Amino acid sequence: MRPNRSSGFTLMELMVVVATLGILALAIAPYFDTILVAQSRAYQLDQDRINRSVAFAMRDWAGRQADLGLPAPYTNAGQRRFSTIMDTNAAGLAELLQFIQDRGVTPFEINDDGTNMRRVRVYQRLTGLTSTSPLFGTSGPNVTLRYSVGAIYSTRCEILDGTCNLSPRAGDSPALTSANQATWQTTGTDSQAIRISTLGLEQERQRVTAYRLNRVRDQFRAFATAQLLAAPPGSTSNFLPGPSGGGANTQGCWHAWIDLQSSNMLDTVGLGKDEFGVTAWGGRVEYCRDYDTAGAGANTLPHVGALRINRSLSTAAAPAGAVAQNAFLTF
Repeated sequence: MRPNRSSGFTLMELMVVVATLGILALAIAPYFDTILVAQSRAYQLDQDRINRSVAFAMRDWAGRQADLGLPAPYTNAGQRRFSTIMDTNAAGLAELLQFIQDRGVTPFEINDDGTNMRRVRVYQRLTGLTSTSPLFGTSGPNVTLRYSVGAIYSTRCEILDGTCNLSPRAGDSPALTSANQATWQTTGTDSQAIRISTLGLEQERQRVTAYRLNRVRDQFRAFATAQLLAAPPGSTSNFLPGPSGGGANTQGCWHAWIDLQSSNMLDTVGLGKDEFGVTAWGGRVEYCRDYDTAGAGANTLPHVGALRINRSLSTAAAPAGAVAQNAFLTF
């Protein structure tokens, strides 16, 4: 009769199992590292995608605003949200929220990373920057544009972390300022920074404004040429459209400057005053049919016409009382 054997493993069997598990662990350890690296990379790519999508949506939204301005960062101290993207419940930002969602970002991913960790997505904005350049790109009077820049980036700070997510912004990166905006970048553990600028939107409006002024100038010049060809030979009359007569010299104009939007002057040359009587920002365009900065007097040959606008295009302001604040286009 065989002796009874107690249930369980012998010491030798346990040693064999432990050794086998150790060998297996050594064999698959590199794969765990690969999986962790892949997961981290996938997370970074996803956050980069979200940051880009939000940035592009903000730029699109700014393009629909009268001042082309970026939205202000959202601050909600009650939930320890500092300088995040937006209040997703704000009625005034419903269009921006829709733009963001149209780019594949859910409301739960806008202000943080959308995971259980809820790592803060930071947005900084800088306004009031200026750029001066010729009206026609490479020629013409200088004009000034005002624009905004912003930066959206990811942090390791969790929304409810009272030691990391501090006012006015979470993370390690410095404030975006006029002094560092050209070279600003994230620091520390912050990452996936995407920059936004409205300068391109402002420059597009500048191109539209330049086109409008060129059309007005060309049409007025063509009108005067047609009148001259129909006049008796040797005529020295001023054939540019507008009322005749003289007056005091006002910024080189010997007739009153005429507001092209509120007058019927553009009707004379077949242009719509609501389009060609203003800049692309809505600033007033004014016209003079007898322009002479030399001070020779009214109706002095050669007859020169002029258009004037406020040099600071982005403000949509009317021409100013000081010559230096205006841009002039003669013909």
